[in-house]
Amino acid sequence: MKKIGVMLLALAMVTGAASADVLIDSFNLDQSVTVTGAGNEAGNEAGPDASTVIDGYRDMWAKVTSAGGGSITVAAGNSGAFTGLDLEVSLSTGTVANTVLTWDGNDSDADPVNGIDYTGLGNEDLTESGANTGILVQITSIDLGVTIDLTAYTDSTNSSTIGHTTSSSQSIFLPFADFTGTADFTDIGAIQMKVSGTQDFDARIDLIKATEDVIPEPATMSLLGLGLLAVLRRRRRK
Repeated sequence: MKKIGVMLLALAMVTGAASADVLIDSFNLDQSVTVTGAGNEAGNEAGPDASTVIDGYRDMWAKVTSAGGGSITVAAGNSGAFTGLDLEVSLSTGTVANTVLTWDGNDSDADPVNGIDYTGLGNEDLTESGANTGILVQITSIDLGVTIDLTAYTDSTNSSTIGHTTSSSQSIFLPFADFTGTADFTDIGAIQMKVSGTQDFDARIDLIKATEDVIPEPATMSLLGLGLLAVLRRRRRK
């Protein structure tokens, strides 16, 4: 019984280890933007809701880049036809477009280039004194290839960026150590996420947070599972 308890404890530690998570966005705050026509772009700011968004405010921006036009709809929470309490990005047939979300406090400007308040979050420590080692993005649905680019700003001259491309639903862990740039993750003033992809892509994201790496490697899970199975078989023989 003691061996089984130890194995179950190990599984619990691998799959659910606690950390000092810093929630960036759970996408429960209602917000939406729709853009139609080649070259057009638009955005807005939503808030306050400090319980589901870092510092309470989120900027949402979208742009259609395909020459043939089309439309993109981006929505969070229970906005319009979207009721999934997550971030949903949907492109019409033949459309190439992207969306940019910015977390930089209450600056009343959603422009992802000229409207960033680089110190708007007020010296946020994403590491929580070293407990957190990266950023987790949970993708719950995707139909085509999507690229997620994350940028963290300490100020207007110090930033770090990382990109990840995927075509499947998954939890993506992006270590702070893998970002390229000069941002200090113990002193973050703004965070930005760009979602882009192939023509007609649709995607849903339900969470982004700073945390420790708790996504178990498949080999680790297999070894723990086999060990538990061996202990159970030995007990049955006895």
